[in-house]
Amino acid sequence: MAAFDIAQEFTGINEGGFQKIASDPGNYYNGQLLGTNHGISAPVARENGWTGAMEDLPVWFADEIFKRIYWAGLDLVQNQAIATKIYDMRVQFGPAGGIKLAQTALRSLGWQITVDGGLGPLTTEAINRSDAQNLMVTLCAEMERAYRADVRAHPEKMEWLAGWITRARKIPPGTIVAVLALSYGILGALVIGILASQA
Repeated sequence: MAAFDIAQEFTGINEGGFQKIASDPGNYYNGQLLGTNHGISAPVARENGWTGAMEDLPVWFADEIFKRIYWAGLDLVQNQAIATKIYDMRVQFGPAGGIKLAQTALRSLGWQITVDGGLGPLTTEAINRSDAQNLMVTLCAEMERAYRADVRAHPEKMEWLAGWITRARKIPPGTIVAVLALSYGILGALVIGILASQA
């Protein structure tokens, strides 16, 4: 079964450390610009009991929030890389939002499941019974689609799109997707990098 610590190592790198960008709404709580740290936004930190400055938020406190809210249920996923990718999607789009993206990806692979944002037994079974390579590439594509849709709805977020797309296309360790990635045309750079490192 999948382990939180492995997933958090991947997502923690994606999230980075403290930032206090005025144009990021996630940095505000009750109208105050507080910032985001270790991927935990000011509202989430406050709602989960953190009362100090955001720049002082400990990693262990952030990890407890991530594990309790965003990881819940993913320990039942058999493939670590798939669980890590879905976890990363939940951190970006919310616990239910990330699962909706995963359910949409599963439906595109032929699973007749409801897109309701709940990580129930039917969704978990579909994840575990799917071909990991096909599912990983589809998850990446769905995550990128969601980012692009968000920017179309909120053009002021365009400055973050390039970084978001890089994140969407990033594959956690443990799944070989080179051939499928090329066929989908979304991860060619990664494959080229792997080949170059082996030359």
